Amino acid sequence: MADAPGEPGSSDHAEALRYAWRVCSVTGLGLVLIGLSSSTLNVALPAVVRHFDAGPLASSWILLAHLLISTSTLVLFGRVADLLGRREVYLVGFALFTGASLLAGIAPDVGVLIALRAAPRCSRWSAGRATRC
Repeated sequence: MADAPGEPGSSDHAEALRYAWRVCSVTGLGLVLIGLSSSTLNVALPAVVRHFDAGPLASSWILLAHLLISTSTLVLFGRVADLLGRREVYLVGFALFTGASLLAGIAPDVGVLIALRAAPRCSRWSAGRATRC
């Protein structure tokens, strides 16, 4: 069990509260970005399909790539977070999610878009699993 942060009003207690708010803020930001990433493509899928002139198979892979990666790596990244530390795995996953999401925005063709849609999901599960106790 963690050490008690001290008496309310003490400097130790105030520092523990500041740290807790920082952790909560970063985790909350990550969850909002993940939700936005998942839902915005569902809304924009018709425009994405027209832009890339993608067929039905490619359009289904655009949506399903992240589900396949998410389910297949959930246990793996849980174990990695247990071995390497939740904080480190969360930060690496958050950075990979951000980078792959930005690169997906400038994908030159549908194959690259599908690959870049799958990459943040892998990092999303590492970030999401690392925050669970």
